[in-house]
Amino acid sequence: MIFISLIFIVITIINKCQAEVYAIPAESQFYFEKFDDAPALFGPSLADGAIRGLLIDADPPSGCNASLRPPPTVYNDIGKWILLVPRHTEKENCSFEQKIRNAQAANYSAVIVYNIRVANTSVIKSTKSHCQIYQKSTR
Repeated sequence: MIFISLIFIVITIINKCQAEVYAIPAESQFYFEKFDDAPALFGPSLADGAIRGLLIDADPPSGCNASLRPPPTVYNDIGKWILLVPRHTEKENCSFEQKIRNAQAANYSAVIVYNIRVANTSVIKSTKSHCQIYQKSTR
């Protein structure tokens, strides 16, 4: 499992429909990279305020497996773990809903589903059932 301990994520809320995602290396307060994103059309709104936490790559990488590895038990100053999961992999693919439900079951604070190809900018679609999705998510 790739553990990204040097990257902080800050999701700054613009309104209920948009968010800004910034990745900031832990050793620098001045360098960051901005990523375009769109909120999921299900689950809680991102308008509650900023979410800040440490990023961790999904293991297994697709995020489709119910045996998704939970966040590390090591101390985290920020206290939140944010799962970083690709939209699809060559070996396995599933719905956004399934990825987010698996992350929620594994105790992640938030989920970022990212596109492998930059040209693919479709939004996270609605789910068949909004019931029991408490995870904030963005893509």
